[in-house]
Amino acid sequence: KTTLTIEDDLGEIIYKKHNLVTSAAKYESYEIHTDDQLSSKAHIIWKFEYGRDKWAVRTVTETKMTCDKKHYFLTAIVRAYELEKIVFEKTFNKKVLRVG
Repeated sequence: KTTLTIEDDLGEIIYKKHNLVTSAAKYESYEIHTDDQLSSKAHIIWKFEYGRDKWAVRTVTETKMTCDKKHYFLTAIVRAYELEKIVFEKTFNKKVLRVG
């Protein structure tokens, strides 16, 4: 099995002109068994944060992809937070026909 994992904290930026603080972080994982192309998997999480004074919002997206001989299977969840309360959440599930 071959695995690639990427974890990256993209840091925090403070915009002094309007006191906005932003940050982003990502996690990505890809794997495949070298003798089985259909075992490939991807798992990706991205997080963005914005804040000023006592106001803070955050979005988190999580996406997974797998496949079989005929299809790709995608699942994604998007969550938005204000302070620590979830204010929006949506899940996507897609089955995409492979071409070729």
